[in-house]
Amino acid sequence: MKDYMLKGENKHIFFNHAEQDAVYKAAKLGTKTEGKTMVMPWLPCIRCTNAIISAGIRKLITHKQMIERTDNKWKYELREGLKLLSEAGVSIVSYDGKVGERAYMHGEEWEA
Repeated sequence: MKDYMLKGENKHIFFNHAEQDAVYKAAKLGTKTEGKTMVMPWLPCIRCTNAIISAGIRKLITHKQMIERTDNKWKYELREGLKLLSEAGVSIVSYDGKVGERAYMHGEEWEA
């Protein structure tokens, strides 16, 4: 790996996100995703949104407190992803409550 791939603003373009990996791994293992539910801590970016829609996933469960801490630089992309999900008929449930002991995101540690 080159150092520029691991750091900086564009590091997200060189690696699959967890949602993409989950979809790809399910396909590799022959696990059907059509009509399934995916649990994730925040909203998917557009790349992950497209993977979710293509996989036929019909419901997302997210974490409200994690979404509230999402950096502003991602808000446009997440809003556009939400539009795509809505148009595709993917429902979203945002869990409001504690899910664990501690979480870490954008250099901030907090009770999750």
